[in-house]
Amino acid sequence: MDGLPVELGSGTEFSIRVSQQYRLIEAPSATKPWRVTTVAYHYTLQEAEGAEIISYQWHPGVPNSVGFPHLHIRQGAGLGREELQRAHLPTGRVALEDFVRLLIVDFGVPPEKDNWEDELEKSLVEFAEDRSW
Repeated sequence: MDGLPVELGSGTEFSIRVSQQYRLIEAPSATKPWRVTTVAYHYTLQEAEGAEIISYQWHPGVPNSVGFPHLHIRQGAGLGREELQRAHLPTGRVALEDFVRLLIVDFGVPPEKDNWEDELEKSLVEFAEDRSW
């Protein structure tokens, strides 16, 4: 995955790396003539120092790799089982909004907006309308 990690909020011990590939699809609608569909992603939470904790991934079509959405639990999670660090734990398709909610609710990353739940929900409604996956 390309790009540098981005630190999350002052006082947190986390950073993230997000990569998303998408495709524009012409839609038969006068009000929304185009829609965007996600075709691959990596959403990674890591310690500020760099050790990965978890990584949600979906990268179909990559040679010698799994094509289904999956989760990696890495060294930064503090689990000693080597099998878990290598495993591709199956998941459903994960929206970026769900990853952001996980960061705020479960990892204590402070949201930038007071109405963050409404904003995520509004965006998820559009995600749910995408049935091409």
